[in-house]
Amino acid sequence: MVVVLGTLVFCGIAGLLFLACIGLELAGRAVGARRLARDPTGALEGNAVVEGSLLALLGLLIAFTFSNAQTRYDARRQMIVEEANAIGTAYRRLDLLPLESQGMLRDDFRRYLEARISFYQHLVRGDERRRAHARADGLQDQIWRDVIDTTRDGPDNRAALLLVPAVNQMIDMTTSRCGPTRRC
Repeated sequence: MVVVLGTLVFCGIAGLLFLACIGLELAGRAVGARRLARDPTGALEGNAVVEGSLLALLGLLIAFTFSNAQTRYDARRQMIVEEANAIGTAYRRLDLLPLESQGMLRDDFRRYLEARISFYQHLVRGDERRRAHARADGLQDQIWRDVIDTTRDGPDNRAALLLVPAVNQMIDMTTSRCGPTRRC
């Protein structure tokens, strides 16, 4: 109820502001037309200063827009590099496991990497992106279970001390990319 009421108030204020803008624009047009009729040559004086300041403001807005876009692009690119490094680190730490456990996990990692690459290749295509993300999520869960099962059963837990945090960071990178809601 409160949300509906807040939305109605917001829409009412926005509507009033819109009507005020239209009214002020019409009033300015009428004043300008009267001034132009009274003094055709003098009515256009001073427009260059106004035009120059408006163009400078427009240039500033465009510069801020490009700056923000570049910052977001760099941040996304850095997150991709960090994710690739996390996957690489976790994959290399599989060498710490017994040989019989490495093959299955390496296959899971290859499929996970293919799913992540597919995700990044289809960022624009929503359905394919979501399918790749869902496949990667399932593989993350599978890798986590396999790593825990493999390291839990071993007599030496030193591999777990290195491998589990690396796999956890690999999984956390997806959360960093998609946010806490995991909506990519």
